[in-house]
Amino acid sequence: MVQHGNASWDVVSQAVVEVGESVEASIKIQRLKGKIEGLVTDREMEKVKKEREKAKKRKVKNREREGTTEKKKTEKENMLERMMKMEATLECLSKQLPQVNY
Repeated sequence: MVQHGNASWDVVSQAVVEVGESVEASIKIQRLKGKIEGLVTDREMEKVKKEREKAKKRKVKNREREGTTEKKKTEKENMLERMMKMEATLECLSKQLPQVNY
């Protein structure tokens, strides 16, 4: 054994090996923690997605129960409704204007 100060090289080399092993172990632990955290976040995201879907279904069921579900109007229905409103407005305006005979 070679003596250096109070410690022998064997002890120093053993300490280096142990430190190296503990560093490797801590790296492995960090990787596992990351994987576990990743799994947790994936699971949490799945839960959130499922909760959102359930909430959507509940809203639809509540609307159906209340009878407030309305089918979306088609473009033709919207246009017809606008035209009827315009006709009513024109009629109202034409009644308010003084009658002019040419």
